[in-house]
Amino acid sequence: MQRFGRLNGALIGAGVLAAGLSAGGARAEAVDDATTVSELVLVGAKEAGAAGAKAATPIREIPQTVTVVGQTRIVEQNLFTLEDLMTQVPGITITGISPESPSYMSRGFSIDAYLLDGVAGIGYPGSTPDMSIYERVEVLRGAASLYSGTASPAGSINLVRKRPTEEFQASGSFMAGSWNNYRIEGDISGPLLDSVRLRGRLVGAFQDQDMFYDVAHKRRAIVYGALAYDLTPQTTLTVGGHYQDFKPANQTGLPGYTTGGLLKVDRSTFLGADWNRFRTQDTVAFAELAHEFAGGWRIRATAQTAQQERMDKYAYVGSGAVTPTNGFTNQIAYSGENFTRQNSFDVNLSGAINLFGRSHDLLIGADYQTRDNKYSEWRHSAFARIDVFNPVTNVPEPFYGNNGGGRSEVEQYGVYGNARLRPFDNTIVTLGGRF
Repeated sequence: MQRFGRLNGALIGAGVLAAGLSAGGARAEAVDDATTVSELVLVGAKEAGAAGAKAATPIREIPQTVTVVGQTRIVEQNLFTLEDLMTQVPGITITGISPESPSYMSRGFSIDAYLLDGVAGIGYPGSTPDMSIYERVEVLRGAASLYSGTASPAGSINLVRKRPTEEFQASGSFMAGSWNNYRIEGDISGPLLDSVRLRGRLVGAFQDQDMFYDVAHKRRAIVYGALAYDLTPQTTLTVGGHYQDFKPANQTGLPGYTTGGLLKVDRSTFLGADWNRFRTQDTVAFAELAHEFAGGWRIRATAQTAQQERMDKYAYVGSGAVTPTNGFTNQIAYSGENFTRQNSFDVNLSGAINLFGRSHDLLIGADYQTRDNKYSEWRHSAFARIDVFNPVTNVPEPFYGNNGGGRSEVEQYGVYGNARLRPFDNTIVTLGGRF
C-alpha cells in the first residue's frame, strides 16, 4: 500500500493580481448633429465564480487560467457529455486510443484531477460523464495540487452538481438524429411535503444510437437524485447520488499503407468483431453539511464514496501496415476487468477578516482520500487474420484466460490553506499551501 501523508513538504503557491484603472480621462468634443438617447439598456451576465476554489471566488482573483461552462451554454450548444464540453474549452487537446475513452491534455500533460463540488472524485478512465446532472463545469489550467493533492501540472476539472431548488421547476427534452440517435432527458426539482425546508431534485437521461461505422452501437443511461434539508436557517444537510451505465461503441482506428499513406476504404469500415462489448458502471453517493456563521463565515463538510466497474472485450487491429494489393493484417483480442473504489472526505472553513482597514479572504481545510483499484486482463496479439478491404466481423470469440492483472491501494491526506490579501487598492496577493 502506498501512503501519502506528507507530500514531500509543503506545496506552496503565490500570485499577485493587479487591476489597473485608466489614469486619464477621455475628452469629449461637441458635435453639432449629435443624437440624444433618452435611455440606454445594457444586457450582460454577472461575473462567474469558481466553486473549484472551495469557496466562491471571482475568476479575476484566481491566479490561474479558468474556464467556466455554465448551464445555459450546456443546453444551447447540446453539450451532452464532458467530451462535448471540453471541445469548447480553450487550451485543451483531446487524445486517446478511442473516441469513448478520451484524455484531456493541458500544457503538455494529461489532466488527472477530477473534482465533484470541489471534492476529489474517482475520475473517468473508462467513460465520459453525462452533463444532464451537472449545473456547470469549471476547468482550471495549471498547477492544481492545492486542493486535489498529488496531481499532474495540467490542471483540474470540477463538475458542479445540480442542487434542489426552493421553487418548483420541471423540464424535459427529446432529440432524434442521424444513425438512429435518440436521447431523452428529464429534470424536476422543488420543495417537498409543502415545506421549503425539505427540497428534492431528480434528473434522468437515456441515449441510444448506432454509429457511422458497421456493427457498433452505443447506449447510455443515468439517474441522479438529491435531497436538501434545512436543519436550521443557517445549517443545511444535503445528500444525493447518481448511477450511470455506459455501453460505448469502440473504434480503435485503421492501419495505414506501408508507404505511410492513409487507407482508402469506406468510412463505415469496422475492423472489430460482432461480439465486441464495453460497459462502464459508475456509482457515486455523497453527504454534505454546511453552516453559515455570523459575519459571513462558512464551514462545509463533505463525505463521498464512488465506485467504477469496467468490462472490455473486443477485437481490433494493431499497427501492422498493409498494401493496396494485400490488406491482410493481424487481429488482436483483448479482455479486461477493472474495479475502482474511492472514498473522500473534506472539511473547510472560509470567510473574511478585516486588517488595517481592508477586507481579506481566508480558507483553511483538511481532506482524506482512499483509493483501491483491482484489474485483470488477457490479450492475444495474433488470434486471427483480417482483410481490411473485406472485413468479416463474425469471427469466433477466443477463450479468455488471465495473463495479467494487479491491485493498487492509495491513501492520501493533507491540510491546506489559501489567502487572498488586499494590501493596496486594485491589488490582490494570493497565497496558498498544502502539507
